[in-house]
Amino acid sequence: MRVLITNTALDKFAGTECYVFDVCRALAARGHDVAAFSPRPGRVAAAMRDAGLTVAGDLAAVPWEPDVIHGHHEWETTLAAVRWPGAGLLSFCHGAQPWQEAPCRAPWVHRHVVVGEPCRARLVEREGIDASGVVTLLNFVDLGRFALVKTPGVPPRRVLVFSNHIKRGRGLELIAAACAAARLELEVAGSGAGQVSDDPRAALVRADIVLAQGRCALEAMATGCAVVLCGTERLGPLVDPGVFDELRLANFGFTCLADELSADALLRRFRAVTVAGAAEVTRMVREQAGLDAAITQLEAWYADARAAALANPPLPEVVAAFAAGRLADATGAWKLGREAQALHAQSIEQVFPETLPTADTEVWLRKAAKLMMTQAAPRKTGA
Repeated sequence: MRVLITNTALDKFAGTECYVFDVCRALAARGHDVAAFSPRPGRVAAAMRDAGLTVAGDLAAVPWEPDVIHGHHEWETTLAAVRWPGAGLLSFCHGAQPWQEAPCRAPWVHRHVVVGEPCRARLVEREGIDASGVVTLLNFVDLGRFALVKTPGVPPRRVLVFSNHIKRGRGLELIAAACAAARLELEVAGSGAGQVSDDPRAALVRADIVLAQGRCALEAMATGCAVVLCGTERLGPLVDPGVFDELRLANFGFTCLADELSADALLRRFRAVTVAGAAEVTRMVREQAGLDAAITQLEAWYADARAAALANPPLPEVVAAFAAGRLADATGAWKLGREAQALHAQSIEQVFPETLPTADTEVWLRKAAKLMMTQAAPRKTGA
């Protein structure tokens, strides 16, 4: 089967980018023709090409007509759907908040696939998608890549911050304070803190406790680490066997982060870590969340979508009407963006008429934002 996977970007090793890489590699290993399309290729695209996979930065560069479109992100999925309306079409949602994760609105979408309950709630409750057309494929781990399983040290010795979201600043300072109080070494891996890692496996093997969320958390659990769910300013629980299933349904994501991040709260979680609890969570991940089972499910959905497209392809007038409507939406957004760019440039010229700011950046941003808001406010007109 010829499968095209779309993604808004393939420039850094993050959630959906790694998902695309894993799925493309696994499908190719099973004999499928597979290609990825992204208008923003980069380091991930280069790594995929080095692995012998096809990556296109333009739909014209896709070497064949796909049988199935596995669509991540609304606009990229829509572009491919309109280009090849005869292909089976699956629209995936990986995030409950980002605007890019809105569903493809093409009337011929065969299924909407979500990675957890927050995404399902978004599609059904906020986006108006019929619940009967939404299915769930929980996130997974390539157990072949994350094959080495370790046991946390007794007592734990090293904490790893494994996240692209946690940046240098107050959050990382609180984490460092908790580690210092517990006499734990701290390592950071993630683009947010300027510590980019294309392959986190070595860092995971060194760690006893990992602070992460989402896919990163799942990979850490598969490696044998104890995992505490953690974001930039919020904190979730220590993942133990009693809460694993519930947290996985939420994709170990932001809805699991119920508490404010603090050094004391982290210390309590560090002290609750047990070797037996971490080992049982690792067993559950490796038993329930492997890549192979996910690929088998995807193949079944691909076959269903392909059969449905062959049996009932969308009429040309339906495709044309949908494309015209989405183009109208895109035109409005493009014009608004150009107006915002012009307003931004004008505000810089008024606040700093000679040079760009040399003072504190935060002060400059507040001044520029205040001026932009003043200029953008609706003007009263006379009768």
